Amino acid sequence: MMTHPTPDSKISFPPIVVKFIGEQQASIKEITDDLISKWKSQHGINLAITARFGHMHSLLVFADDSPTFESLLDPNRWPRTLKEADLEVKVPRQSPPEYSLIIQQFHRNWNEDEWLTELQHRYVSLYKLTRMRVKDGSLLNAVRADFKSIDEVKTLIRSGKINVGSMIHPVKPYHLPLRINKCLKCLRHDHTTKSCSQPRLCPRCAAEHSLEHGCPNHERCINCGSGDHISGHSACPIVQEKRRALVEQAKRKRAELLVLAERQHHYNYQERDYPALINHNLSHSSSHISHQPVGSSQRSYAQATLNQREQAPKQNIEHVLSSFLDKMERRLDEFSSRLSSQLCDIEKKINVYSDRQLEMENIINELILPSIQELSRIVSQSSKNRNKLLPLLYELSDHQKRIGIETLQECCWTWNFHDLSNFWQQHYRQPEVPTTCLSMLHYNIRNFYSNQVDLIEMVNIHSPTIISLNELGTVVPKKLIKQLLFSYNVYIKEGTNAHGGVVLAVNNRLKCQLIEINEPNIVAVRIIIEGQQIVVASIYSPPTEQLPLTTLTTLLNVSKNIVITGDLNAKHPDWGCPQVNTKGRILANWLNNHNLNVLNAGTKTSLRSNTTIDLVISSEIPETSDSQSLPYTGSDHLPIFTKFFRLNVLIDKFLVPRTYWKLYSSLLIVLHGQFQAEQEIALSNSTNTFNWFLMFEQFLAALKLRVTEWKEVKQKRPSISPSLRILLRHKHYLQNRYRHSKYEEDRLRLRSWNLLVKQEFRALRQRSWEHFISKVASPSPSTFWSTVKKLNKKKSIDFSALTDGNTVHRSPEDIVKCLNLHFTERHSQPLLNMLDILDKDADELWKLYSLADKEDIKLVSSQSDLQFSEQEIKNTIRSLKNKNSSGFDQVSNKMIKLLPAHYHVLLTHAYNELFRAAHWGKEWKMARTICLNKSDNPAPTTSQLRPISMLPTFSKIYERLFLLRFNSWSSRMNILPAQQS
Repeated sequence: MMTHPTPDSKISFPPIVVKFIGEQQASIKEITDDLISKWKSQHGINLAITARFGHMHSLLVFADDSPTFESLLDPNRWPRTLKEADLEVKVPRQSPPEYSLIIQQFHRNWNEDEWLTELQHRYVSLYKLTRMRVKDGSLLNAVRADFKSIDEVKTLIRSGKINVGSMIHPVKPYHLPLRINKCLKCLRHDHTTKSCSQPRLCPRCAAEHSLEHGCPNHERCINCGSGDHISGHSACPIVQEKRRALVEQAKRKRAELLVLAERQHHYNYQERDYPALINHNLSHSSSHISHQPVGSSQRSYAQATLNQREQAPKQNIEHVLSSFLDKMERRLDEFSSRLSSQLCDIEKKINVYSDRQLEMENIINELILPSIQELSRIVSQSSKNRNKLLPLLYELSDHQKRIGIETLQECCWTWNFHDLSNFWQQHYRQPEVPTTCLSMLHYNIRNFYSNQVDLIEMVNIHSPTIISLNELGTVVPKKLIKQLLFSYNVYIKEGTNAHGGVVLAVNNRLKCQLIEINEPNIVAVRIIIEGQQIVVASIYSPPTEQLPLTTLTTLLNVSKNIVITGDLNAKHPDWGCPQVNTKGRILANWLNNHNLNVLNAGTKTSLRSNTTIDLVISSEIPETSDSQSLPYTGSDHLPIFTKFFRLNVLIDKFLVPRTYWKLYSSLLIVLHGQFQAEQEIALSNSTNTFNWFLMFEQFLAALKLRVTEWKEVKQKRPSISPSLRILLRHKHYLQNRYRHSKYEEDRLRLRSWNLLVKQEFRALRQRSWEHFISKVASPSPSTFWSTVKKLNKKKSIDFSALTDGNTVHRSPEDIVKCLNLHFTERHSQPLLNMLDILDKDADELWKLYSLADKEDIKLVSSQSDLQFSEQEIKNTIRSLKNKNSSGFDQVSNKMIKLLPAHYHVLLTHAYNELFRAAHWGKEWKMARTICLNKSDNPAPTTSQLRPISMLPTFSKIYERLFLLRFNSWSSRMNILPAQQS
């Protein structure tokens, strides 16, 4: 939790340490009295202090107020002796945060020491300037100024500025960074010291030993395992992660408080929320309360009271006192009798509980204590197993511990690793991704500016995947439509008359591509749903113009799966119109020739006549769709909302995996002994060793599925922080409110809140830009090139078809066959020219090796230098990139890099055995290939694809180990040139 002190809160002063030279027998009171008296006589200041003894019998002096603390900060003011004992004073290195402030706009190129000397001439108590930095270490245009006088700090903060040379810089209070809780016993951050039952550890090395003679060990953090800092240090990744979480939580609370304060500041009176008090004697208006004079009613009440007092009989004081005494005596008698009865009941209960206590003591002595002794004997014998289970007890949440215990219980079944892996892969695989059917809203809006409120309401209620608009009424900027439909990709095409123009908006989570059409009143896009390509078009055909059937036929040539919607002004009985016109007859013939259907047949779309002129045409059959008109009458056309049940899209929800990697490593530590036993059995021959690798691969993939949970979310993680999302959500609320009310007060609130949101986003863009520039200016070449590469990286376009000569393959089976044939020809064996001496020698050498005996090959391999140490295995694993992608083995580089150190010994033995036998199984030679489209064509050729091959991870390590020896041999034999293209 992040808190900042209020101006009236008490300051927590750090202690001044007084070390005595020689023996000191005086008490704390005698020493403090001597110090106060000497300070009063020498400096004329009354000290307000408290003290206590600290480490090595040093005295810790605490100031109770600011004047005392500022006076004690000067070591030259201290007396040389206290109670005839020499002393040494050590003042705190850092003053309280109230003695510091932040100087803003202090350029990062300025030298703090040079400006400190100049500022000290004007501000006498200033003694230090410290440059502020961000998390990554880059400099900020701000410094922290430390003063010895709190009055000077308060004066500067009240003025809000400070003179730096001839310039005026703004200042603001300084607050300490967030403090992360740390247990002083076990040095962890998830509980307090009071509730900790662990033994006390050394704060330096995080080991359990005596602290009387200091600590000779190196620094080590128990939380992250690093050896370059102590536990709880600000450089610890665990501390930084917790601090980032607390800062984000504070930002979110600040944004919520802003929204709450803004809502509480502006409210409207509603009679149902604040009902008027009912008075049957008075009549009130429902909208106001009448103010009537009250002087006469007050005088009448006072006069009546006075008359009552005069008419009351005079009471005798003695009679009143005697009645009070009688009541008190009766109450005391009742209390005495009640107390005596309760005491009797208490004595009976005490006797009952004493008997129960005797019975419990007998049970404890006869049963529980012998059982505890037996359990302690069993636990002491299983200390080795207990040490293996320790990783499951630390740094894991209760939920992860529960998963870990369930996993270990499943491992204790009689299944072997192969059967257990199959069980996990079947029961804990990725669930099916939730989908929703494709939906489309078509609206002949007639006038965009007049009916945009109805459009927004329909979008909020029905959430259509695709939106089609006709007859915008005037020229509407695309930027305006994009702001209104901010979660859609908007495509617009101008019209041929004053009312024309069409808009097609596709949800930005759906991949789409614009189809270039040089014709007004028609816009079309190409989308990909479940691997198939679908063309969606929006058309407006004025009554006096012909239908663009040639363009529609061209769209059919792009894809047979098509959806066409728009106001075509075509009437025909086939789609429920009582009349027929020329455009209707032409369109009906065209639909019959191309096997297309009208999905909204019989649905009234015009308010001026009982006709259906807004059509939804598709290659889908009406039985797999549902079309209905919506009750919005702002335009003279009714909107049409259509659902396509056979076309499922991933729009509303996503499945996000969450893998507990710490639990993954902890379980592998527990299971290390079983894998070691399996390997000892498999090391008898190379085939069994390779089978052990396959078993280990399968188990790692299954274990990763076992410790992974899939969570269903409505959207992917946004790119802005939660605090900004709260502000933006409230701005949308105010925006919708003003659209409905049109009140001036709502407009002013929306305007002020919009300025606040713009300011926050401007600050976010500035921070992002500074972060990007700092990476570009980084001295590390890898950081520079990884940043610059993002500027020129072109997004790959998904392809749903493959072009092979004059043939276009569209089904997934045909595409895979074409790619298989292409890569088979590409990686086929080269043809040898026997007239070439090198080809002839190479062929003869290969035939000679092919005729060699396998035992001879194993003998030569066992005597070669293809044997590797554990450190070489570690270095090879460390050189792998930390990626989550995997091949057919379903084992990623990250899973290998997270293997505990115990497994490096197992891998060393297994790899050496494979090299000794020169064995390379066929499973390690199969690669999963992903093809990326390098062109803008959604149906590229095979030469326009970039294949990415992903071999099994253990196969890549096997290859890199061989390259270590091969590169060393080639360099030693001087075979390869120094530079190669």
